[in-house]
Amino acid sequence: MNAPIVSIILPVFNGEKYIQECLESIILQTYKNWELIIINDGSNDSSDKLISKFINQIENQVQYLNLKSHKGLPHCLNLGIISAKGKYIARMDCDDVMIEDRLKKQVYYLEHHIDVGILGSKAVEIDEKGYEFGLIEIKTGDFNIKKDLTGVIHPSVMIRKEIINENYMYLEKYPYSEDFELWIRLSKITKFENLNEVLIKKRRHDEQLTQTQIKIRIRESLKLRLFYFLKTKYFPDIKVIIKLIILYVLPYPLLRKIRKQRLEVKRKIYNAHFLSR
Repeated sequence: MNAPIVSIILPVFNGEKYIQECLESIILQTYKNWELIIINDGSNDSSDKLISKFINQIENQVQYLNLKSHKGLPHCLNLGIISAKGKYIARMDCDDVMIEDRLKKQVYYLEHHIDVGILGSKAVEIDEKGYEFGLIEIKTGDFNIKKDLTGVIHPSVMIRKEIINENYMYLEKYPYSEDFELWIRLSKITKFENLNEVLIKKRRHDEQLTQTQIKIRIRESLKLRLFYFLKTKYFPDIKVIIKLIILYVLPYPLLRKIRKQRLEVKRKIYNAHFLSR
């Protein structure tokens, strides 16, 4: 069997609710020269059963790493990178959905822009039931993206395998900001770009992070933004910094309430915009 061009890295932790829809979106990709590396991160639900059933139904090559205990996202991503045989690595989360042309469009762009090492896209937000309710905007152009590195949606990214090595892996000491930390290091050696179109559906739901995990993620983000500013002199987005500080000091019940209200407002605006077309 010829080596695949794209290695899709898919970490899974207790993903039984959404993993089937995610896997189906991979099967339906119009670009077919891919392998799938699934890392089951010690799930204690029916994820293993669903994944095993899926593997028996497809022709593409699948590597299944079924970990016996929970190791965390950075560890799983690094295992996937080490196992990857493709020229490009496509990130994916087990609760998200690929648009059918995602791989095709990203491979085409990277094949024709050899100076770009990291390529993301826009995303549409979906809820637990799969209903669309908002757009996640991105920045385009290497300079604009590198000014604060906020305009990169991690599960939308395709990366050249050649720039990922022992010096450019995910750091496990940043379990919830592993992507931002990696972007800081990779920003020194390659160009970033985003395709200005929706290539994934990113799911929002209450089970994604606990209260403790949210607080850790905010602390990590603030620390890394300060570090990036000191290293590059790119001034951080003040609105983002203020937002992070406010979120950190808010009590968790109030934070959840505000989040739900914000999502409802986004849903109304999104529906009004698209229903009026």
